[in-house]
Amino acid sequence: MTASTFPRIRQVVLDTTDARLLAEFYRRLFGLAYRPREVDSSRRRR
Repeated sequence: MTASTFPRIRQVVLDTTDARLLAEFYRRLFGLAYRPREVDSSRRRR
């Protein structure tokens, strides 16, 4: 295989039973913040 035909991983899919908890983990890990309009909706889902 040449470099142009060699398979590459382009994205990763994480499976979980609690998507909100996993998203919160990565949000904190990467130091991300909710956008102002997302704060209220994210708190209502819990």
